[in-house]
Amino acid sequence: MTRVALGPFESLFLVRQYEPSGVSPESESLAKMRSMIGGHLIQNLFLGADRMDVANELASVFEDCSQTNWDAYGALPLSQEAFQETLSFLRSMPLDLARPEVVPEPDGDIALEWKGTGGRTFIVSFDGTSAATFAGLLGGGNKIHGTSRFIGSMPQNIQDILLQHFSKSKSKAGTT
Repeated sequence: MTRVALGPFESLFLVRQYEPSGVSPESESLAKMRSMIGGHLIQNLFLGADRMDVANELASVFEDCSQTNWDAYGALPLSQEAFQETLSFLRSMPLDLARPEVVPEPDGDIALEWKGTGGRTFIVSFDGTSAATFAGLLGGGNKIHGTSRFIGSMPQNIQDILLQHFSKSKSKAGTT
């Protein structure tokens, strides 16, 4: 088995170790993705534990859903482009945001989902085409949906919604 080396700081970041179980091109691709995540995490010391946990969850979901029919209902494999966009979005998240869940989608897209109190939910989905598609139930009957161009940094409209409804400070205050 091959161990992906992340460098001298890996123990400080608790990045999950990946030991590929195959020698196929897909296995090699997954090993490269893991290595890339580790490198980005080390380069960005300011990420914080929540985002590192989400990045590890993203890598795990990508690994688990990288084959056709991963859900036993004909799902497409998650695309590497969607993986890259989701990782880039994670790196651009404000530190005050609550931790999202990583959600694989059967069309090969990857979504991040925030859940708050009072039925509040917000989902941002990435398909690898420089678009962030979003939908949310924001309480009081307020619903929102749309698509924003995504090229490396979080679109302002999405950031505003997330900070208003899903920041850590609001979660601690019980107002999400």
